[in-house]
Amino acid sequence: MTVRLELLGPPRILRDGVVIDIARRRTRAVLWRLAAPGGRVARDEVLATFWPDLERPMALQQLRSALHTLRRALGPLIDGDDASLGLSADVAVDWRTLDRLLALRAPDPTALAACLDAVQGELLAGVTLAAAPRFDAWLTLEREHCARQIQHGMVVVAQHAASDGRVHQALAWLERAIAHDPMREDVVRAAMQLAYQLGERASAIHMFERLRDALGESLGVPPSTTTRTLYDAIVTDRVPPADAPPPVSVVRHAGARPPAPRFVGRSAEIARLRAVLGTGGIALISGPPGIGKTRLADEAVREPFALTMRSTARELDRSLPYQPVVEAVRELLRDHTNAARLERELAPAWRHELARLLPELAPAGPSHGDGRADELRMREAVAQACRIIGAGRPLVWVLDDAHWADHATLGFIAALLRRSDPVLTVVMTVTVAMWPAALADVLQTARRQGRLTALPLEPLPPAAAHQVLASQLPGAPAAALDQLARRAEGNPLILVALAGHAQHRGVAAVLADDALAIPDAVHALVAARLARLSATARRIVEVAAALGPRFDGLWLARATTIEEHLVLDALDELLADGMLRTGGATDYAFDHALTVAVIQHQTSDLRRRSIHRHIATALEALHTDLEPVAGVVMQHWRAAGDLQRAGRAARLAARRAVGVAAWDVAIDAYRVVLAGTADEHRAALLLELGEAQIGAAAYGAASQTLEEAWQLADARADHITAARAALAWGHALLGQSRFADAAAIAARLVARGGPELARAEILWGAALSLEGADLTAAAEHFARAAATPDAVDAVVRAQVCFELGSVLAQQGKLVEAVAQYREAAAHAAAGGTVHALMWRILAANNAGYHLHLLGDAAAHDAAEAGLRLARDAGMIGLEPYLLSTLGEIALAGGALDAAACWFDHGLALAERLGMPERIAGLTANLGRLALARGANDVAIHQLSLALAQADALGTRHLATQIRCWLAPLLPDAEARAMLHTARAAAVLAGRQHLLRAIDAALASIHPPG
Repeated sequence: MTVRLELLGPPRILRDGVVIDIARRRTRAVLWRLAAPGGRVARDEVLATFWPDLERPMALQQLRSALHTLRRALGPLIDGDDASLGLSADVAVDWRTLDRLLALRAPDPTALAACLDAVQGELLAGVTLAAAPRFDAWLTLEREHCARQIQHGMVVVAQHAASDGRVHQALAWLERAIAHDPMREDVVRAAMQLAYQLGERASAIHMFERLRDALGESLGVPPSTTTRTLYDAIVTDRVPPADAPPPVSVVRHAGARPPAPRFVGRSAEIARLRAVLGTGGIALISGPPGIGKTRLADEAVREPFALTMRSTARELDRSLPYQPVVEAVRELLRDHTNAARLERELAPAWRHELARLLPELAPAGPSHGDGRADELRMREAVAQACRIIGAGRPLVWVLDDAHWADHATLGFIAALLRRSDPVLTVVMTVTVAMWPAALADVLQTARRQGRLTALPLEPLPPAAAHQVLASQLPGAPAAALDQLARRAEGNPLILVALAGHAQHRGVAAVLADDALAIPDAVHALVAARLARLSATARRIVEVAAALGPRFDGLWLARATTIEEHLVLDALDELLADGMLRTGGATDYAFDHALTVAVIQHQTSDLRRRSIHRHIATALEALHTDLEPVAGVVMQHWRAAGDLQRAGRAARLAARRAVGVAAWDVAIDAYRVVLAGTADEHRAALLLELGEAQIGAAAYGAASQTLEEAWQLADARADHITAARAALAWGHALLGQSRFADAAAIAARLVARGGPELARAEILWGAALSLEGADLTAAAEHFARAAATPDAVDAVVRAQVCFELGSVLAQQGKLVEAVAQYREAAAHAAAGGTVHALMWRILAANNAGYHLHLLGDAAAHDAAEAGLRLARDAGMIGLEPYLLSTLGEIALAGGALDAAACWFDHGLALAERLGMPERIAGLTANLGRLALARGANDVAIHQLSLALAQADALGTRHLATQIRCWLAPLLPDAEARAMLHTARAAAVLAGRQHLLRAIDAALASIHPPG
């Protein structure tokens, strides 16, 4: 059975090609809501949308009835659980198809055109539901968004048609787009240009007149200056003249540039870029502002590598056709030799065409041609001029800020790609968040032809950032340079600005600032970007900065009084500027922490307090159950200066944060609570704070906190709290790799007997197991724990089995280890507590991982079941382990894209939660993924970084494993030394499976000499 929903127009439901009807309007509306792009819909949102006035039990009954009707009509294509509902991907939905196509950077123009041809009207035409005003409000917003998508899609198809030379089709699509929204000036201008290009001058003039009338009647405003300028040019049959050229002189552009900071960290990119110079095509250097795109291009094209012409596309010049081309050619002609060669060798006919762009080149005597502009001949004239000036040398055009290039310039570049002879190589720099569709089309054409070299620039690695700072701040301590490098986040512009700031104020003074130091250059850059924003976007970005460097777009919409559609428009504006980037449907982040700092600096204290107060008040009003947002509310009340209301939310925030492993929030909240807590209650709170610090991997701080908790509890003869604090203190010491100290605490607890004896034995065994020095003794302690009276507790038995499994796994006894993990899961399932659930999830993860090592197909199901349990329980702190395991299983199966998704998600989560061991493990896995993709340099970097992290943490098993992965990528001598180090650690711990892998790797290395 096939089901198709046609929603772009009057809605229709087709099952096996036959239209079917669902009688109840509200039931149909539920289907429309589930069919929207964006994935699953929260069940609570569906209830609030369609049955807002009913009590929850009655609303749930109504929803169940609606779902039953839909499943009877459509079959098992409505998927639901306790939290959310969704429509199966097997259902074809034209709205989803359109959204998916337009989400691609370079959509398939044929598929997009077919989708648009099937559009029969506005989204869900004629649908209303007065009984559910929230649905009607949602549909209104979606209709507006969909209408913009449809028009945008028509423009994209037009651009593809124009780039392929199908100008008549392109104009037809643009006319359809204009009919969709007659007041889109940029679309009207594009249509006017195409009409004029086709010789339909009268049609272009009529387009302008219709636009003028529409703007006047609807808004009472005339067309923009840009549109009127184009109209004047069409009426007078001439392109607006360019600025008069400067006198010809022998001025070398490169020699006039000021000294630049040391250029480091881009050797691979330089090599790739130089390898394509002279071959034609496009080299695309992309990245956020300040990442060093222009500097990379300059370094790559320095003499004697290429003859270079440069130009910059500017936002305000987008209405001037070919302006970057004019600027580039004029730079070449500033050299008398190039100008003389062109005058001598360029045929008069081509010289006449070139003079349309550069009037100063117009030859004396009668003109050639009929005086009408011919785009193809003009472009050919530029190509001929470039060939003559190049004279056999590689000719490179560095086009800065290509995202601002006009359509005519992009058309010229597209024409170059269609040539069989490589006239020149175009090196583009673009800001990643600002690619217009026309540029994306050109790049897709180049990619299809195999003539695109993409060079996306990432932040400089720490070592390279350190070198840049060292060149600017000679003599500064290495530790200080490392701190400055971390603040710059690898952005070269900010690195240099911070260095200048430190030169002026002193390195120590900059690092002593509690807040981020904001260099004048960075402040000016961000301030200029803020000044370009609309008033609404400026208000939105101030609220976003109050929410933090990363924020949820839904929170932003709820925390402001501005209408939702205006908020969405403002977010689009901020994304286009590059000030924000998005990592998902509603996840947003600022481009740099210093951007947030500048916005906050420019916001008055009174305004900032008001924003935080409004956010906190709005959150409290929106949530009858405050616990899920208590941490956020606490922070905003504190920022608003209301410490009393902050304290009330702190205890809720602490409990909630611990439940979802938001350790930093928990720590902050506990400190707020402790500030007003009497001594008799401090020990228990300090214990909870210390456990949160362990969760945050702040082991040193946790040791101090838990030692204080133990002392307070011991002094008050609170033996239970004292024993719990001592156990937690021991676990904090394990995190510091202070295995002997942890074992000593465990030994004292065992000697005293009493409460927590079993867990003390487990702590002792865990210290020996993690140290790797005596796995046999570790197993004995676990066995003694199992023999204590406390072992009747299901959680204790689960923990014992889990730890025994870990010992067996390290010894290479994987089958026995899996059996222990399964027994641990069984005990944990009988425990029925949150703590028991934690061990059940960990057991599922480790069972899945070691089944994977055994080649058992059940590995994926085990790990996936653990992930479901963790997500259902809200135990976000366990997810990175499970995501890592699922990624390794996918990697072993050759599903590299799936592995990348698992690893990237896991690493982002581990970094957010502050889990250094998992950060090291997932970084290593990304290195293995890079190796599987053939990116050996990336693999070496990732694995080396992971190894340094693992060594610093003292996690010997992980460090040994990483050495086994890294060594084969290194020179023989270095590999041999690394494997001998790994072998020594494996022998010490009795890790037989690692020993076998190490010995095999050593045997494969050629002997020295």
